[in-house]
Amino acid sequence: MSIHEFLKLLGKKTQTIVSVLAIFLAVAIIFSAVQPFKYDSNLQLLTIISFPSNVDPYTASRSNQYVSDLLARIVSSGSFYQQVEQSGYNIDKNYFSGTSKQQIKKWNRTVKARSIADTGVIMVDVYHTDRGQAEEIAKAVAYTLQTTNSQYDGMANGVQIKIIDQPITSNYPVLPNVPINLALAVLFGVIFSFSYIYLFPEKKYDLRLWPKKKEKVFSEIAMTAPAHIQNHEQAYVMAEAPTEVADIDEMEMTPENFENSGNMNNILK
Repeated sequence: MSIHEFLKLLGKKTQTIVSVLAIFLAVAIIFSAVQPFKYDSNLQLLTIISFPSNVDPYTASRSNQYVSDLLARIVSSGSFYQQVEQSGYNIDKNYFSGTSKQQIKKWNRTVKARSIADTGVIMVDVYHTDRGQAEEIAKAVAYTLQTTNSQYDGMANGVQIKIIDQPITSNYPVLPNVPINLALAVLFGVIFSFSYIYLFPEKKYDLRLWPKKKEKVFSEIAMTAPAHIQNHEQAYVMAEAPTEVADIDEMEMTPENFENSGNMNNILK
């Protein structure tokens, strides 16, 4: 199938495309609606390592990158979560209830940390259903990294953690990201509908969320009916034929008429 033919086919498959898009959008809306809405509290930290004056800048930069990567990974650990929990900040412990495995799983969905390449900067995002709790956890993470980093980097007191930006908390929920979900639904809906039309171009595979109007259905049936049924005059003759037979039955049954009626019956047969 050439591109021109496919584009022409798409013009005839508007109902299929609209139906597929409607289904994908409905799924995206339902998916977004059932998810809990969460706020985001974001902060930036900078790792600073004290080096002797004779250390070249490249080595210092690589060391900085190594330590920031390490600390970003440590944030997702169970031991770090326990230290945050004991940091003295007002954190709702019931939010992370359950077994140790369930607590860590919930913690990793709540706190995301990553390092920015070759900068020594650690970005921390905290997602929580309560705006105040999101900001409180972000502060606790920053405090814990500043006070316990020597337990993980192996450099004694050679590493300092500086807060670049205090936690910035969103005024409105950022998760789920409804605009992104709807945009992805439209994108995948278009791709799926085009693929479906290309693989199944026949009319019998058309998709339609609502039935056709009765007038259109009846007109299509009439167009596909046999020619002798479409002919109004022939249908009229067929409808009037029984009247003539009834008239014959009502004739006076004389010997002459009886003989004639027999001939007529033979003709009708």
